[in-house]
Amino acid sequence: PGLCICPEDHGKCDNNVCVPNDSFCDGNNDCGDGSDEKEGCNDCLAKMRFSGSKGICDGIEDCPNGEDETVELCGCPTDHFHCSDLSNQANDTNICQPMERLCDGRKHCQSGADEDFKYCISLGSKTDMMENTGLEPAGNNFGIMKVRFKGVWYQYCMTGWKEYMGVAVCSVLGFNSLSVAIPQSPNGEVTDIGYLATGIKSPPCSTIYLVCQD
Repeated sequence: PGLCICPEDHGKCDNNVCVPNDSFCDGNNDCGDGSDEKEGCNDCLAKMRFSGSKGICDGIEDCPNGEDETVELCGCPTDHFHCSDLSNQANDTNICQPMERLCDGRKHCQSGADEDFKYCISLGSKTDMMENTGLEPAGNNFGIMKVRFKGVWYQYCMTGWKEYMGVAVCSVLGFNSLSVAIPQSPNGEVTDIGYLATGIKSPPCSTIYLVCQD
């Protein structure tokens, strides 16, 4: 068979020989190189890999303990996140979380990283929000104040802004002090963050342009 695909109900050995699936881990060296009798060959995932199964990482648990669908093996879907990617703690909550759980006001990760300020508040442009593969936004020290709610970034808009609020924002973003805080009339329709979950149209509000200092 060389480098060709093996026939149905056959698995491919390390030396590219095809043998029947029921020959895998049967105590006989059917491959000739011993690759069908490796240590741990009775493992469900090992059998699936040998047979070239398309069931690995297909969203359906074929193995009794779900070994074929673990986060470590398959990663998370694009609209999900994994707590350990946020917290850098290997023992954090080991499931893929839907993106709408990020910054929703409830801690879904054991570490609480999904509600950490650094993932939920940032400064940036009115339209774009730059963030790394770990969902952490760029650490800008100036820009329109933005908040993430249920996985989505919004311009922060409110009435009654006070300067001490800007001091607090700069502090949680890791800066030493506030330089400038300018309430602005938003261009286009912007919703007061307090109204996002209500479905009620918010009264007029101001977006906030901040400049923080190290």
